[in-house]
Formats: sequence, C-alpha cells, structure tokens
Amino acid sequence: NYGSITAMDSMMIRGEFKLQEAFGPVAIAGLGVYSELGAGFRPGEYDVITINAPIRGKKLRKSRENAFNSMPINLGGIYSINAELDVKYIFAPIDFCRELFGFEDEISSIEIKAIEGTDLNLLKANINQILPDGLVATTQFEKNALVFQTTESEKWAVSLILLFILVIAAFNIIASLTMLIIEKKKDIFILSSFGASPLTINRIFTLEGVLIYFIGAVLGLILGVGLCLLQQHYGLVRLEGSMVEHYPVEVRWGDLVGIIASVMLVGVLFSVLLVKYLVKRFALHEA
Repeated sequence: NYGSITAMDSMMIRGEFKLQEAFGPVAIAGLGVYSELGAGFRPGEYDVITINAPIRGKKLRKSRENAFNSMPINLGGIYSINAELDVKYIFAPIDFCRELFGFEDEISSIEIKAIEGTDLNLLKANINQILPDGLVATTQFEKNALVFQTTESEKWAVSLILLFILVIAAFNIIASLTMLIIEKKKDIFILSSFGASPLTINRIFTLEGVLIYFIGAVLGLILGVGLCLLQQHYGLVRLEGSMVEHYPVEVRWGDLVGIIASVMLVGVLFSVLLVKYLVKRFALHEA
C-alpha cells in the first residue's frame, strides 16, 4: 500500500497509517496541521475534522458558503517528516479527495515500487509501451535528477578534496623516508660493498615507503568502515527535522577499492621517485 511504498509507516508518531476503516475514510495529518487545528487525539478514538475546498468552476462571491464544498472526515493519525511538510499536507483516501475537489476518476500519478534487482530502465520502457499518449513513466532518479546529480557531484568534490589532503599528507612520508635514508647511509654503503646494486637498494626503501602507505590505508579503511557500520546500525549522527532520522551512509566495495587504489597510486609514485633521488643524493654519493 501507499504507506509501505513511501515509508510513511515509519513517519507516524501517533496512530497508524490507515486511510480507510470499517466506519469510513480516515485522514492522517501532519504534526504542524494537527497543532494548528488544535484537534485532540486519543488512541482508539477519532476526532472528526471538516475540510473545505472551493467548488470547481465557481467564483468566490459575497456568499462564500455556497462556493465551498465541505466534507467531514475522521482524524486517525499524525505524521512528522519535517517542519516544512508537516504544516502543509493531510493524507486522505483518493475517493474522498475526488468527491471533495469535484473530480471523477482523475489521478495525478501512480507510484510503483519494484523488487530489488529490477532493471528500472527496462521496467520503465515496458510501462511506457502500454501507457496512452500524454502519460510517461519515469524512474525516481529521473524525477529527482537534480538532487541525485548534486549528491553525486558532492561525492566527487569530497573525493578530490580528500585526494588533495592525501597528497599533502604524503609530505610527512617524504620527511620520514628522507630521515631514514640519511640515517642508513652507512648501511647502504655496506650493502653496496657486498655487491648490492643501486636498483636493489632503491627497491628496499621503495618497499618501505609503500608499506607505510598501505598500512595507513588499511587502518584508515578499518576505522572508516567501522564508523559507517556504527552509523548504519546505531545512528550516531542524527538529522533533526528531516524525513530521515539518521544521516544515511552506505559501504560500497567499489568505493573501498577506489580508495585503496588512490592511496597506493600516490604511495608508489612518491616512493619510487623520492627514493631514487634520495638514495643517489644522500647515500651513494656521500657514503
């Protein structure tokens, strides 16, 4: 039903999301609307509210009573999404709304919830084939394209910022490797005396730098994934006054692989170039 498809069931703070009972239609009001009405609500009992709507085709004259259609309905529950929506909307059965607003069988839209794993583009194409002219099916991503594009852009912007921070942090590794090579000049000289080639010595210190990056990346991933899992299960960061109670996060394996790849790319690049220069500059020449 509508409540489960749109997740309105989870937004209820009083009562249940039921728009029809045995005795007749039921309305679900936003918390702001409920406060403005000053209606009472007791579990198992229903307050009756009257909704007025202009009669279609009639102009407002001095006698306004004749220009409005009024219908009573039982108030069966209260929802809370955010302050903006809570003061605007009341949910009611479609038949009640059609009669109130003077419509016959018109509908503005139909929402379909697909099972997980469904090809949404294929489903959309199949639905569009059976729809009459003037009607079109769109996915949630297409309907809210700007929102999803903005979110995706923010994700890439954050990734670039973090990559920039990674490059800056790499200078700490540069300093560490520099001090290590300077400290090990005598050991490098001894290895050279035993026949170790410059390539072998470069590989030793390059591996050292790569290991530092790799260990840091793994520890960072463990910490990051742990925080994400805690947020998913316990909601450490809350969003007050929003449709979503907790800040939504999702762990994606593709993102984790991308993070590891970025860190290792920077690590290998910096380590190879830096070690090659430092070993030649501070060790082999000065030893």
